[in-house]
Amino acid sequence: MVDSFSTPEDGAHGLAWDGTYLWNSDITTNKIYKLTITGDILDSFNSPGTYPAGLDFDGTNLWLIDTHPTSGYRVYKITITGDVIDSFDSPGNTPRGIAWDGTNLWVSDIDQDKIYRITTSGDVIDSFNSPGPAPHGLAWDGTYLWNADFINKKIYKIDVSENQPPYTPENSSPSDGATDVGLDPILNVDVSDPDGDSMDVTFYDAIDDSVIGTDNNVVSGTTASVTWYGLSY
Repeated sequence: MVDSFSTPEDGAHGLAWDGTYLWNSDITTNKIYKLTITGDILDSFNSPGTYPAGLDFDGTNLWLIDTHPTSGYRVYKITITGDVIDSFDSPGNTPRGIAWDGTNLWVSDIDQDKIYRITTSGDVIDSFNSPGPAPHGLAWDGTYLWNADFINKKIYKIDVSENQPPYTPENSSPSDGATDVGLDPILNVDVSDPDGDSMDVTFYDAIDDSVIGTDNNVVSGTTASVTWYGLSY
């Protein structure tokens, strides 16, 4: 720990950094506070909802999760002076954390035990089960999503990158129409994957799509091989 200071009030919940100042949402006062890094209050304004929880900054505006039934479990986009630009329903019934990844928003929900990726208009792109039973705070570091779990008392580093399909195999051999090929030929093909993942490469008989064999855990950028036994003239 490098430093610490008291929160403005007892109900401190969400926390965001704008590059210069900290922003803190408080569920007891229903306010959002602008703070120096030593804890001095520079400004504050009323939250648009009654239970301001998760908070993040997108480079221009703040994104706020409100998680109380009377407020309708909503996501708010607000200016740094508190004006509401937009709002929409949260994808889950009990949202807690929110994070901005530069394009989309991530929202954690403790009732569904899920983490949602949503557009800035509230459309759900996808979701996955949270690693813990009570996902709360979220943060984005430019590559990974970080999630604090209330029950497990753990912080999880989550890889949310989309896995891409392998590239089309190249340089297959023997080539079509090849001659002087034995009855137990070795089949080769060069394979690569955009994510750099290893692959299980299966070879098929083009006549009936039956499996000839599989080369497992082939490193991206190398050659997969199987032997085709039992051919006859």
